[in-house]
Amino acid sequence: MALRSDVRALLLPLLRQWAEGRLPAGRPLAGGRGGIAGFDLSRGLSVVLRPCRRGGLVSRVNRELYAGRRPRPWRELVVTETLRARGVATVEILGAGVRWMGPLCYRG
Repeated sequence: MALRSDVRALLLPLLRQWAEGRLPAGRPLAGGRGGIAGFDLSRGLSVVLRPCRRGGLVSRVNRELYAGRRPRPWRELVVTETLRARGVATVEILGAGVRWMGPLCYRG
C-alpha cells in the first residue's frame, strides 16, 4: 500500500479491510464499473474507494484480477501525480493498494 503520510492513520484501517475482503458498506456512488463507494472518516475527511474493475468481454469471465509485475494502481498513481505536477487539475489520490493473489496476479 502507498498512503499519503498525513492521512495514513485514517486510511490504513479501511484499506486493510479492503485487502482482507471485509470492507464495510460505504455510500454507493454511481458511475464506473461498480464497486465505488464513499466513506466518511474522522476529522471530517471523506474519501472515495475505487477498486480496479475490468470492462468489455473480459469482464464476463474475470472482473477483478489482473496480471503483471507493474500493478495498475501504481501506474495510475504515477500518471496522476505527473499530471498534477504539470498543473493539470486531477483528483487527489490519498492512497493506493494492491492485494497479491499469487505470483504476478493481483487485485487493485
